[in-house]
Amino acid sequence: MKTIQILVVEDERIVADDIKMSLQRLGYVVSGMTSSGEEAVKKEELRNRKFNFWSIVHPDDKKLIMEKANKRGKEEQSSYEFRIISKDGEEKLEK
Repeated sequence: MKTIQILVVEDERIVADDIKMSLQRLGYVVSGMTSSGEEAVKKEELRNRKFNFWSIVHPDDKKLIMEKANKRGKEEQSSYEFRIISKDGEEKLEK
């Protein structure tokens, strides 16, 4: 039997958390939470296709990401900024 997964879309965080807990008590798997329909569509697009992370990373930032990943846990800063390229070709900064 296939597990039903639900993406919670709610702009009020407290309400979203309550919905998530209620669904989990009923036996559903909450695959994620987001505060907007636009973001939900993006998440579903990523979930429903074979996603290659490297396909969206700006070419100039790939080496930086690999270096930081190899150092993860060995230094204080575990997050960092890098650029991605969106479907429409726009560069966006990720943190």
